[in-house]
Amino acid sequence: YNTSDRPLSGFLCRPKQTEAYPGLLLIQEWWGLNDHIKEIAQRLAKEQYVVFAPDLYSRLGSVVTKNAAEASKLIDSLPTEQVLSDLMSALHYLKSLPHVVDRKVGTIGFCVGGSFALSLACRTDEIRCAAIFYGEIPSDAELGKIPVPLLYFYGEEDGWIQKEEVERLKTVLKKHKKVG
Repeated sequence: YNTSDRPLSGFLCRPKQTEAYPGLLLIQEWWGLNDHIKEIAQRLAKEQYVVFAPDLYSRLGSVVTKNAAEASKLIDSLPTEQVLSDLMSALHYLKSLPHVVDRKVGTIGFCVGGSFALSLACRTDEIRCAAIFYGEIPSDAELGKIPVPLLYFYGEEDGWIQKEEVERLKTVLKKHKKVG
């Protein structure tokens, strides 16, 4: 898919039938676009979604790792605004596909991908829903702008996403009447 300065890569899956389906932007964990994320994309395609998993590490040579220290260095080397810009390009690519139903595109993200999925959902009304698995929670001001339904998963005893942050998420969403 094309970005403002270069083409980047990703993994695309869709149902075998040629009809149009809702689209899902699947955002990887910090390990890279590995087999696990590709398997999730394939499972979602079997559930009648067109799934695009952009490779966040395309700019770094499409690295995949199992080493936490290396994964940390990889994700830290990417400027957040650059990643979000690349994800907007990936979203536009997904929406442009003829087998994606117009305006029916959601996002799913895991770990650092959850952080980006939530930030992306706060920044655009082009996403219709977001499912976040263990993502960092943006500022209150950013959360107040979220225009879409949100499903947020976390572990109460997780060492990365603290329970206080999840409580802040709930509080801010209630304050802005974003919860039912």
